[in-house]
This record gives sequence, structure tokens and C-alpha cells, in this order.
Amino acid sequence: MLRKQHPIAPIGCILIGRLAVDIRYQGRGLGSDLLIHALNTIKLIAQMTGVAFVVVDAKDETAKSFYEKYGFKSLTTNPMRLCYPVKHL
Repeated sequence: MLRKQHPIAPIGCILIGRLAVDIRYQGRGLGSDLLIHALNTIKLIAQMTGVAFVVVDAKDETAKSFYEKYGFKSLTTNPMRLCYPVKHL
């Protein structure tokens, strides 16, 4: 939608670079807690900067499913890159 409105202008995004939980602590909800904390922080940053999307690069199908559970959608050009609109935070 934004790309159609502004085909030349860049769209601001925040990339969550590395979100992981040590294997010894997996299955306790810590990954969800980390993601929710990151998204809440991004929401505050977006209010000051005008960022439009959160972007993640899933390392595998398990990670992709994790992000999809929170509403992230795959890009058609790269299915392992997912995005989420900041306006929905």
C-alpha cells in the first residue's frame, strides 16, 4: 500500500537482527517475551521516527513459523524475510 502511494520514496523499516534463546532455555516462552519487548520498544521508536515496518530474517522454517504466529507475513520476493506493519503494534 505505501509503495503504491510513494513508488520512489524509501519506506522506513526496523530490522530485528538476531533474536534467539539458548537451547537450554527454549520452550519457556522467553523468545515470545523477547519479541514482545522488542516490538514494544519499536512502537516507541516509530512514534518518533515514522518507521513503517518491522522486518525479520527467519533462519529456518521453525523461526518463520514463530514469527508468523505473531502476525508477520513473508515477502513474495524472499519467503524467509517477514514483515509486520508498525501501525498494528
